[in-house]
Amino acid sequence: MSVNSAQTSSSSQPSLSSLQSSSVDLISSSSVPSPLTRTIAFCENCREIVTDTCVSAGKHRNHKLSDLHEAAIEQSDTYESVKENITALYNELWDLLQQNHQQALRLLDAEKDTLHKSLIQLDVDGDNHQERLMDIQGKIEQVEMQTADPEKLLGEIKGQLESLEVMEKFYSTMKEQVISDNNVERKVKFNDMRLRALEDSVRKIVQKNKELLPQPWDFSVAITFDERKKHKDLRIFEDETILLRGTSARQMNKRAALWSSVMAVQSFSEGQHYWEVEVGGCRSWSVGVVEQGWEKNNLDHPLGRDKASWALESDEGDLTALHNDDLSGIRGHSTHRLGVYVDCDKSKVKFYDANSGQLLHVFFTKFRSAVYPAFSIKNNDCRNTSKLIICKLFPKSKNTYLEDSDFGNAS
Repeated sequence: MSVNSAQTSSSSQPSLSSLQSSSVDLISSSSVPSPLTRTIAFCENCREIVTDTCVSAGKHRNHKLSDLHEAAIEQSDTYESVKENITALYNELWDLLQQNHQQALRLLDAEKDTLHKSLIQLDVDGDNHQERLMDIQGKIEQVEMQTADPEKLLGEIKGQLESLEVMEKFYSTMKEQVISDNNVERKVKFNDMRLRALEDSVRKIVQKNKELLPQPWDFSVAITFDERKKHKDLRIFEDETILLRGTSARQMNKRAALWSSVMAVQSFSEGQHYWEVEVGGCRSWSVGVVEQGWEKNNLDHPLGRDKASWALESDEGDLTALHNDDLSGIRGHSTHRLGVYVDCDKSKVKFYDANSGQLLHVFFTKFRSAVYPAFSIKNNDCRNTSKLIICKLFPKSKNTYLEDSDFGNAS
């Protein structure tokens, strides 16, 4: 059940104002997740979990909140509904392809039947004309044997010879159409335009499907953050798929790195690969790929500032594609879930808004070595923890969740 934060009763769910006042004492001067941090509700507007730290920072004010348990049930129902709809759509597509396939075969069989009948009729006509020729020749022989008036005899012979000449000419033409010079190869000529048109129509269907398929997520891979290749200001949780950066009291008293980067464990040198990253919990981030060895001097730098990295960067919501400090602004777009597609064989990197499927940018380049997924988080001089999450694109038999103490300021 969804409730407005201004209308939530104290018995079921406290209002944001009361949450703010009650949670102030729980928040220390550091924004690093604390065991005292606890989840409170689910924000319908932002589609994320609300913690007491979020509330104390003034987030989700006047937003619509839901009970966590009810929100989880609603999400589960939504997933099941979408799954049923996708299955129904694929079944409909399969039925259409099957129908088109059967109709194409029926048309092909009809053309084959027509050709077969034409060949049979041609053979029958040939036999009939052969019989007619033999009949004419027999009549000529009979006329020659008669002893009647010579003039009349010559006239009848002349008439039969003319008929014989016409039949021979016709039969000769027909034989040229049926039998080649070597008496083996048949070369019956027929109009195959209908068959070619049918073949072309099927080829167009295949081509259209190739343009749509495969989708990038057909090449989904499971990736994880690498503890050995991360900046010291970053923390990794839950099967190495959640990355957090917070500003501790110690870090606030000294100059912290502006950017902190981390690479994935996995690397790719051939084939096509795709992964998604939840970036909505971070104000300024950079996501992309780097070549092998990039981490040696660059973990305190963002991606895209050198020849060995390609990235999409968001700085306070403004998207920019970067490589070797060459930038390309992406106007009018923002994303909360980023899809990254890499084709190693063609040295191509694509970035998608995973929620809408819209292509944001493409890099055409030349990889010199294996590439690694890589991620950067900017220190915005605020006390809120920044978070990047590698999205799970494969189902797991057992779900695992962050403890409240690890989740911290998840929003």
